[in-house]
Amino acid sequence: MAAARAACEAEGLQFLDDTVAIQSVRPARDSEGAVCLRRLYGFEYSDTGERRYPGHIVMLGAEVVVVRIGAGGARTPLRIVR
Repeated sequence: MAAARAACEAEGLQFLDDTVAIQSVRPARDSEGAVCLRRLYGFEYSDTGERRYPGHIVMLGAEVVVVRIGAGGARTPLRIVR
């Protein structure tokens, strides 16, 4: 939740419902080649308070590696967080 909240605040967006939901879990390898869990979380945000857009967080083990957001849904920048 902290990563989603921080990404939304940095972009001037509203993090909705103060929740994230797990969408998938699978094994993956980290940068050292060790097997860990890759978790994909979804959340919603708004640019105006009226429209809802999906955002995603990818975690590898305990590390947030990607937060995907973008106002209007059409432009969806990838933001790498390490």
